[in-house]
Amino acid sequence: RGLGDVYKRHLSNRILENSVFVIDGAGIEKPSTKVASEALEELSISKSFVFVYAEDDDFLIKSFRNLKKAKVTSVKKLSTFDVISNEVVVFSENAMNSILDKK
Repeated sequence: RGLGDVYKRHLSNRILENSVFVIDGAGIEKPSTKVASEALEELSISKSFVFVYAEDDDFLIKSFRNLKKAKVTSVKKLSTFDVISNEVVVFSENAMNSILDKK
């Protein structure tokens, strides 16, 4: 399933706004909301955001799902609405690779 034109345009806008980030979860050995919160702080993310995960991101999902300003969604379910209704989009590295592989 390819990405729709509207979806691509809105995601491109977020990229131009420097509002798209990719997090590598390889170093996370157990779920930790504190680690997720610290990662957001390092990236200066304080606004609402959508965290996009792939199938192998169990620790990242559990780390981000309890953050107040987070909407957590699968890369397979990411919608245009998710992109435009959140100030920032944060992808796991696995999710970003999944999108790039579908191009």
